[in-house]
Amino acid sequence: MSVSMALVLGMVCFLAMAWSWFGYPLALWLAARGRSSVLSSAMPQSTGEVDIAVVVVAYNEATCIRNKLENLLSIAWPSAHREVIVVSDCSTDDTDQIVREFQGQGVQLVVAPKRLGKDLCQQLGVERARASILVFTDATTDLTDSSLVAIAHGFSDETVGCVSGVDVPETHKDQVEGEGLYVRYEMLVRRAESALGVMIGASGCFFAVRRSICENWPGNLSSDLALPLTARLQGFRVVTEGEARCSYRVVSNPVAEFERKVRTIIHGMRVIWVFFPRFLRAKAWFLVFQVISHKVLRWSLPLLTLGILAACAHLAADSAFWRMMLSMQLLAWSGALLAVGIPSLSKLALFRALLYLAVVHASVLVAGIRLARGAHQVTWEPTRR
Repeated sequence: MSVSMALVLGMVCFLAMAWSWFGYPLALWLAARGRSSVLSSAMPQSTGEVDIAVVVVAYNEATCIRNKLENLLSIAWPSAHREVIVVSDCSTDDTDQIVREFQGQGVQLVVAPKRLGKDLCQQLGVERARASILVFTDATTDLTDSSLVAIAHGFSDETVGCVSGVDVPETHKDQVEGEGLYVRYEMLVRRAESALGVMIGASGCFFAVRRSICENWPGNLSSDLALPLTARLQGFRVVTEGEARCSYRVVSNPVAEFERKVRTIIHGMRVIWVFFPRFLRAKAWFLVFQVISHKVLRWSLPLLTLGILAACAHLAADSAFWRMMLSMQLLAWSGALLAVGIPSLSKLALFRALLYLAVVHASVLVAGIRLARGAHQVTWEPTRR
């Protein structure tokens, strides 16, 4: 490889990485200046007689499903206009029995005929629901008192087809906070997209769509990405609602967190693989641009990092500057390995950041390999938080 080729390789990889993580969000924020999200500052205390159906998918969630249902039923909403549907994915613990205790309060239980996975179970909930607004939320999360009102109020704008809630991660000082930091970063990007009405994904923990968007359910594809993209292709706006908050505890088990991240990336890759031809047929060029910037380039992170490392290694032979750049990268990777081997180092901010970046690289790489081998991970084991 010649010097010029190495320079081009390194710069292309660096610029692609920088654009995905910094350039794209900055461009969105500049374009969104002066615009606000769908919710006005004068949010009503109720949404009148809007019919909503809350769909919760559960698999062996006996430890948290009672709290979830009590949380949902405590939120002020006319019972005549609210459906709560729990779809059990063939739970083998006491989940079904606990849900039946709430049937007198209007909670419906749907038991899947076999293990289907979250997304196909959500479809069962949609088929049971009668409401015009469908809300999806996880069993392990809590909603605030104003969350349902806020997310339903978003649909007062007829151009809005999907409204995402806001993830609020709960971390403890003894936990690795990388995931919490990433969620906050992602929420900033989503708010910028929301101000333009062009979000391409929703919070898997809490989001809502119009029933018309669910008419052609996307099969076993991840609904929090497939349904917002469907809404965009149908000409609807997709926004986030700042007052629709959903809290959850960040996973403290690094192995469980890694597997959850790999599973999420696999689901996302499958959705984009299926939907990308649809974008091209619809000539949705801005959507193509967004998906590449927000998703594809992030999933290319290991390749981009390897390209930068290879370029620096080639150029280091004749340049003190590139030797320094190569040394900095090797030191960063060494720091991440040290944090793996010496867990106490992860309590230090620098090593915690390096370890989290290494986990991001590894999770994308593992997800890509598993997907190439045909792994779809439709069913799941609940992540214990």
